[in-house]
Amino acid sequence: MSVEKNLAKLFSLEGKVVVLTGAAGGIGSEIAKSMASVGAHMVLCDLNLADLEKVQNEITEAEGKAEIIALNLMERQS
Repeated sequence: MSVEKNLAKLFSLEGKVVVLTGAAGGIGSEIAKSMASVGAHMVLCDLNLADLEKVQNEITEAEGKAEIIALNLMERQS
């Protein structure tokens, strides 16, 4: 078994849902893409809807699963 396949098996997130805040930023977007690449269904949250859509497109183009929610965690109404 190759190293990549072995790591994917060890760190698989298949069947898991991950809610990630700050997903449109530099670090958040990379975390989102990495988790999606090992099978997580991502729920991406951030203030910046346009950048969330970009991250979602990158994930889905790589055959991952991602939903987006534009929100501000500092505001209860959000």
